[in-house]
Amino acid sequence: MLDARSLGADGMTTSYDPALLATDGAHPALAALDDVAQSALPPLLSRAVEGTRSDCVFIDPYATAALRRLGLSLKTTDARPHRYFAVRAAWCDRLLRDFIRRHPGGVVVSLGDGLDTQFWRLGAPDIDWFCVDTAEIIAVRRQVLPPGERPTLIAGSILGQGWWHQIPWDRPVFIVMAGVLPYVPRATVFDLLRRIRTKTDQAEIGFDAFPWLLTRYIALKARLTPGARPAPQRFTLSQARAGRMLARHTGLELISATPWNSALRPGAGPTLMDRWINAGFFHAASPAKDV
Repeated sequence: MLDARSLGADGMTTSYDPALLATDGAHPALAALDDVAQSALPPLLSRAVEGTRSDCVFIDPYATAALRRLGLSLKTTDARPHRYFAVRAAWCDRLLRDFIRRHPGGVVVSLGDGLDTQFWRLGAPDIDWFCVDTAEIIAVRRQVLPPGERPTLIAGSILGQGWWHQIPWDRPVFIVMAGVLPYVPRATVFDLLRRIRTKTDQAEIGFDAFPWLLTRYIALKARLTPGARPAPQRFTLSQARAGRMLARHTGLELISATPWNSALRPGAGPTLMDRWINAGFFHAASPAKDV
């Protein structure tokens, strides 16, 4: 049986009740997942629950189906997982729809893809789409997500060398890193972004990050919450400083920085406080790229 407490491995999951999940008859693949791999489950749950809300930002039937195949189900309860994951997914969907419209022959690379269903949410677009994650996550994906030859699944570390050689870098490339960079050391993050920058002058990147003040709050709240085990967040970035930091350390240009709560309510502009203390969604690109 799945230890529901391990679903708190991601720092943004402490606000939901593990009782939300019924785990009777859970898929045996779940038992093999370590804490890092199990952090793929809260985003899946959040996307499934989002569709049950009257004010939902999107509906993800593929997430609901994947939960069912995993032997997990949503119980009737007032408890809800954090909406952050669903809002982040909706934000990424908007970016990718626009990228595919502008570059119908482009390439999408999702690093640390987890159990994301974005490829199918966007209608299985006829472009080259690559998902990179650990071998154990890829194995679970093959069992619970829709079958087929696409997207291309690559088993390996996003920080390793293997996936780089499989990407057609001669075309516009959009790289998604949702829920990945906060857990990577700062110097390694900048190295990764610089390498993407030097690999192609047609890159766009979508990622999320938390400012330092928010990570301190999450760590303090975890210490006061029995059973909470958030993964340490090693890379922090505030929206107020993102443009300067990316330009200085990676050579990338910041296109937009969106507080997650503004993404939840499109049209609501960020406050000064948002720019310093709120989790943000960042869209960056090769310099002078027309986006």
